[in-house]
Amino acid sequence: MIAELATLLGFALLRRNVVLNSTVAVAFRVAVMTIANYYLLPLFYTMPQSYVAGLLASIALFNVTQALINIVPSYIIYLRIRKLKR
Repeated sequence: MIAELATLLGFALLRRNVVLNSTVAVAFRVAVMTIANYYLLPLFYTMPQSYVAGLLASIALFNVTQALINIVPSYIIYLRIRKLKR
């Protein structure tokens, strides 16, 4: 839930173009989730913080991939709906 809200917030911050919005949304998601994972993983899974710090790069890559998986199809659907409304 945190990840999706961070992506939406990052996307909503700018109203320029889809590439710039997507870049900001992905960066915002990665930043928020990196911070969240750094503090929440040790809390819920009793992992040492040094171990979590080593996982953050892999988790960030996952978040980039997941954000793009969400943004690209959503934008295509948005374009088709907008076209139908005209």
